[in-house]
Amino acid sequence: MLGDLGLPAMSTFGVRSPGHEGAGIVVKLGENVTGWKVGDRAGMKPICDVCHQCELCWGDKECYCAKAVYAGLMRTGTWLHP
Repeated sequence: MLGDLGLPAMSTFGVRSPGHEGAGIVVKLGENVTGWKVGDRAGMKPICDVCHQCELCWGDKECYCAKAVYAGLMRTGTWLHP
């Protein structure tokens, strides 16, 4: 937002909602969801997807994958404006 990351403006990517560190509380579950219950705290990784094939993905450095897709930059993020 302030231009301090050396990246183009978010609008360049077509993103309408920034935010890459979403967290909240589960309020409803789909019928096929297991391992969660209403009231559980939840969070998300800032990466929506990676290639799953490079050395970085196979190690513990998938955030550096050249094909990483980031929430809030390349996909709609978690920051909601009231």
